[in-house]
Amino acid sequence: MSKAAYSATPKSTHHHGVTSPHSNSRMSLKSEKHKTLKAAAEDTASQKAAQSWKLMPPTPVRQQVMNQTLQKSIEIIKDRLYWYCNSDPPKNVPDSFFFNIDSVLVYQGYNKDFGPLNLAQLHRYCIELYRILKDKKYAGIRIFHHSSPIFNKKANACFLMCAFLVVCFKLTAEQAWQPFAKAMAGKLVPFVDAGEEPGDYECTVLDCLKGLEKAIEYGWYEFRKFDYKQYENFHKLDVGDMNWVIPGKIVAFSSPTQKKNDGLPPEAFIENFLKMKITAIVRLNDPLYKADLFEANGIAVIDLEFEDGSCPPDAVIRRFIAICDEEFKKGGAVAVHCRAGLGRTGTLIGCYIMSKYQVEPRGLIGWLRISRPGSVIGHQQQFLSEVYPRLSSIIERQKNPFQEVDTNKQGVIGAIKDTGIQQKQYKLKIKQGDQLVNAKRQATTLAILNKYSQNTQEL
Repeated sequence: MSKAAYSATPKSTHHHGVTSPHSNSRMSLKSEKHKTLKAAAEDTASQKAAQSWKLMPPTPVRQQVMNQTLQKSIEIIKDRLYWYCNSDPPKNVPDSFFFNIDSVLVYQGYNKDFGPLNLAQLHRYCIELYRILKDKKYAGIRIFHHSSPIFNKKANACFLMCAFLVVCFKLTAEQAWQPFAKAMAGKLVPFVDAGEEPGDYECTVLDCLKGLEKAIEYGWYEFRKFDYKQYENFHKLDVGDMNWVIPGKIVAFSSPTQKKNDGLPPEAFIENFLKMKITAIVRLNDPLYKADLFEANGIAVIDLEFEDGSCPPDAVIRRFIAICDEEFKKGGAVAVHCRAGLGRTGTLIGCYIMSKYQVEPRGLIGWLRISRPGSVIGHQQQFLSEVYPRLSSIIERQKNPFQEVDTNKQGVIGAIKDTGIQQKQYKLKIKQGDQLVNAKRQATTLAILNKYSQNTQEL
């Protein structure tokens, strides 16, 4: 059991009459009908029936079971909250509550990618775990997050628990990771990119936590204000497949198209974009739609096309920073897309963030994937690390991070004139954007079918 645990929440001294909800259950977190963990303890569609008994004075046998369980657990909050990883939760553990989210909060991958879970999923987890820790019904008992040892489930469960500490206990990324640092050393598989052939770049749980920490610091994620229902709605393919990366300023989305059965047409975006105060669209791919409808509604469409699967040239980075600064000064927001809104889009947005905020590349990629899963692919990950020193130096030259930029003068934009980065001759994936779009459609269809199958079994 890890020694690195934090101060417990106030303990209850009253145990009489309380039933210990020890269970092999999953935690259900539906958007419209928000189930509690207690209700989830009764949901046994994929687990054995819940076991419960009234709290009783400890006996040698029961105490031994508890001691064995604690030895195999990572203590998060002293004598209160634990993380337990095993194929099945132990049975007959006194004064305890076990919950499992493996089949409820599920990452929807494109190819071989398996995490991290998105911002809405993270938020739902924090809401529920915070609630149960404050609920008098669970006072005086130990709470265990039980995770499967399967590599993808384990990594995401670990990420959620650490993220909970960053969000609700205001710990730093390093502090939140500390209970797991030794116990999970070499036991967690790093997250990979969404390409068909993932690169050798490793995105760790700690990287994601550092990105989340920065997002909280800069106000990109506020626990008490975040609208997870809006996030989930906007993220749907039939709504626009869009996500705020910097709320109120930059949104990433997949390309509109006027080709039938290949995505949404421009008219499907107008209403939401006007509400979101989008004043400019930056298009990075071959045009799949005419710009006139957007422009008729006061939304400029600016082409900064560069090759699918590649990294943005210096001229594109310079121009993009200038566009964003100009639109933000007017009180508008910028929507960015390539074909799938992941690789080129995430990379270019990342360049802007590194030029304006103190966010290092590893944490940046972590945040990009939390806010918009699948962002930044293949060698684009290394590119962000390579270009970071020049982009981050711009921050020191600016008194106001959103000052107006004159592209005809040397200054902020001129600082990127010669990045010193030689565009390496990487093997580019032909029509990578199309493959990612199709992969998301297939994953969405599969998720709907799985949900239908589960609901049918529960009837």
